[in-house]
Amino acid sequence: MSNQIKRSVAAQLIDGIMQDIASFKDIQTDPWRNDNLGEIAIDTLNRIENKLNDAGLILLELCNGEAHTNPHIDYCMRCAPRFGYIGEKVVVK
Repeated sequence: MSNQIKRSVAAQLIDGIMQDIASFKDIQTDPWRNDNLGEIAIDTLNRIENKLNDAGLILLELCNGEAHTNPHIDYCMRCAPRFGYIGEKVVVK
């Protein structure tokens, strides 16, 4: 797997994620439907994760570098510039 995708796939992916976010925001403002916001949020995140996986993208992982446990180190060479997360950058062709 690689984090390289075509422009058309990237556009579809972004559009789908935007729809998921808009749908979640709509649920948040509807007093009849927002009783289970935690479950709905997890469902929304799972849908987004599935879309990313379907596009062949490798998701970010938490970094366990020393900077995250040592208060005297303020820069992690392992995950910089995404402080706290490691993974390949997405390349759109």
